[in-house]
Amino acid sequence: MSFPLVLPSEIQLQQIYNVLGVDEARHQHLLNRFKNWLSTEKYLPQEFDEAYLSNFLLLCKDDLSKAKIKFETNLINRSSQLLSKMKFKPGIIDFNVIRQSLILPYLTENGCRLVFCSIPEVMEEFNLISLLNYALNLTDILLFEDNCSGAIIIIDFKNSSAEIVTKVDFSTFVEFMKFLLSSFPHRLKNFHIINCKPIIKPGLILMKSVLTDKLKNRFLIHNQPEDLLNYLPITHLPIECGGNSFSLNDLANNWKKYFQENHLTLTSKLSKVRVQGQIPKEKMSWDSSFSFGLDGSFRNLQVD
Repeated sequence: MSFPLVLPSEIQLQQIYNVLGVDEARHQHLLNRFKNWLSTEKYLPQEFDEAYLSNFLLLCKDDLSKAKIKFETNLINRSSQLLSKMKFKPGIIDFNVIRQSLILPYLTENGCRLVFCSIPEVMEEFNLISLLNYALNLTDILLFEDNCSGAIIIIDFKNSSAEIVTKVDFSTFVEFMKFLLSSFPHRLKNFHIINCKPIIKPGLILMKSVLTDKLKNRFLIHNQPEDLLNYLPITHLPIECGGNSFSLNDLANNWKKYFQENHLTLTSKLSKVRVQGQIPKEKMSWDSSFSFGLDGSFRNLQVD
């Protein structure tokens, strides 16, 4: 099974560079400096995948200092009590977990990926830790395999109910959101909320509480799923939202087949996104508001 996403063409890739304000020749120069810096930090992975580093740097708009901080923070945080327990096994990933967080196949005109998040119809199929683990590793896979200028998040609350509140550890969710926002370079362009119900409004308030003011202003709440067509092409959206190219279940099956057929390669790649030795003590004293159970914490970062 090939990669479930349509990868950017040469023209689209150049558009991504333009959107991010990145010069290709300068990017290669900075990438070499990024790799050289990594070779001096012996507790970080050595001979790391160049495509991952290139995407990481690109999404930081070629700000090398920012990329270093985010990359280092990212890997150190994975040694925390919560994240170190998350073991991703691509070959046996559950369909229902995949279905709850899907990367849609097509890039937008300005090079953004569309991410479709939803709640399962049967609450017994919802497990927060499994979902967060999947989201973390899916984000890594995108850095290994894809190129984009950012992400647009679509959140479908169609199946929300009072039961979801009892299934979510909100402190864990908030800590994980802070980790993603501070440690990954992906630029979040918009949040589209569909099938919004009164019961989930406290959850939206909680979600917004960990976002910058810039991101809070990027929330769009729609009365009908088809309202997405006012913002996104019909070819880019699932049938469930008025699109005409694919269904969410079919796409989830494509992702599951991809994981099953490529699980050895994916497991090998993902296993390297970890610290490789003892974390220096001076790295454990950065100032931030979250720690994920680590002794010490990290500096707050601006989200673009």
